[in-house]
Amino acid sequence: MPDMYSEQRTRLLREMIAYDPLTGLFTWKVDHCRRQAGDPAGSKKPDGYIYLKLLGQTYGAHRVAWMLVTGDWPVVAVDHRDGVRSNNEWENLRLATRAQNSANVPPRGASGLKGATFNKREQRWKAQICIRGKQTCLGTFHTAEQAHAAYIAAADRYQGQFAHHHSRRA
Repeated sequence: MPDMYSEQRTRLLREMIAYDPLTGLFTWKVDHCRRQAGDPAGSKKPDGYIYLKLLGQTYGAHRVAWMLVTGDWPVVAVDHRDGVRSNNEWENLRLATRAQNSANVPPRGASGLKGATFNKREQRWKAQICIRGKQTCLGTFHTAEQAHAAYIAAADRYQGQFAHHHSRRA
């Protein structure tokens, strides 16, 4: 593992940062730079994650939480069960493979519904999902909602507890 995960840096993190598993919040145990003991540690970045900076290294707070509770740095992704990247409560964190973690990526298409994209040539909505690294077409539908429903059924079947049915629609 890179130097940022060395025993020395891990020990320093344990000595300098406190983590409350119930709230998911981090505080400084000691005075550090312009921060005083008891001050909140970490900051939220535009990507939605909380990051902690120590001795020139930046750490994902969810990964630090995992290390502080279990004693080991995670070797795979740490997933937020509810999909909220800043919610680092212990009960909200779990280990996930890259494929499992990518299951909860929010929708990017114009429909705002995950798994539903418009096929201009056919003038129909296509439902698709990634299964074992391959895009799989689930069929075409008259409405985005029908395509999204097909996606939800497939996500529940193939992604199980990691399935997220994010939608940008109200």
